[in-house]
Amino acid sequence: VPMLLGVLSGCTTVEQKMEAQVATIPDAERAYIVGSFRIACIARGEKCHAPFNSLSAYYRNKADPKMFGAWTVSEGGFGGNTVYDFVEPANREKGIHFCQSVPAGDYSLHTYRYWNFDGGGNGYTLPEANQFNVPFRANAGEVLYVGDVKLTYAESKNMLGLKMIVPGVIELSPGDPAQAQLALAKCAEAVRGLPLRSEPLQAPSGGHPLVVAKP
Repeated sequence: VPMLLGVLSGCTTVEQKMEAQVATIPDAERAYIVGSFRIACIARGEKCHAPFNSLSAYYRNKADPKMFGAWTVSEGGFGGNTVYDFVEPANREKGIHFCQSVPAGDYSLHTYRYWNFDGGGNGYTLPEANQFNVPFRANAGEVLYVGDVKLTYAESKNMLGLKMIVPGVIELSPGDPAQAQLALAKCAEAVRGLPLRSEPLQAPSGGHPLVVAKP
């Protein structure tokens, strides 16, 4: 069950922390991850609104959990709004294609965060005991295509019986070659010439209630 947490401290963004991690790694030891990060959105006419101000899926290095990354979209914050690569109200989803550089190694997609900025910040994330393990390997000098990662939402009711929006599940799907190329286009030109390995993320072995595989 997602837990409601307090305000996170510090002003450094996940993207800035990721850049700092990679900056110390020689080019020959860097790997690249490409794919699509989607969110389920609330369709109203031609627009589709995010259910929370910020939605993120986090992964970390298995050998050094302090080395982590995230796929994130954000709306309504002081740091600026995400420029979406696609918005599809008919399908009630929108998202971005990404290309991220990481130190080569074994990683695990392990948690998510749904966050609103009102009142100093509040939302949902997972305590360690409820986190999942979706492993992947990023090899040096190679681009890894991880497919599509989508965060959904659900509707619930609070103690007063009023409707509220709560986190849903992570949906993993294999994507396709055309989507892989759109993500690869987000990489620097020198990176686009590296070998591309397609290995979409798979649901955890043994299953997990918060991770769903989609065809």
